[in-house]
Amino acid sequence: MPKTSIYIRDEDVEMFEKARKLAGEEGLSKVIADTVKLYVRIKEAEKDGMEEIRLEIGVDDNTEEIAFIGKLISEYTEDRGQTSDRKDRWTDYKAYLTSKGYLLLYKEHGSLWQGETKRSEYETFSGLGEFEGAATRGAGDDDYVYIPEAVIGQVREAVCGDKATFLDI
Repeated sequence: MPKTSIYIRDEDVEMFEKARKLAGEEGLSKVIADTVKLYVRIKEAEKDGMEEIRLEIGVDDNTEEIAFIGKLISEYTEDRGQTSDRKDRWTDYKAYLTSKGYLLLYKEHGSLWQGETKRSEYETFSGLGEFEGAATRGAGDDDYVYIPEAVIGQVREAVCGDKATFLDI
């Protein structure tokens, strides 16, 4: 295995010592290799217009943050309220293509009605086929995911480059 010398600035020595202790038996080499892999993945993704995305997931103030490298490929709001303009309740849909080629669907449910919660969630899909397949199953199926046709079309266009429906035959 080739060896490489890494010169550490004086101001970074303490951080490298902490990393060495935290690495334990795996050693500092694995920590550095993992960091370099992540750095390369981020820089290559940036060339494809991707960036770090951070989303809040949960209900009202009880949320957690998720982060990934990707780019927004679809954005759509579906109004479903009870007022004449139906804008008192809604779901915002955002679909992302990740640096590893997955699709992530983010849904944020909102309401102007007092006492109703704000909720956000996400689903991941290994590719366009799984994304479209989850949306076309029946509502009673365990793995059914409601995805508006507008979102499916935008994602298909971003991934395939056109609006044609791919037939897996």
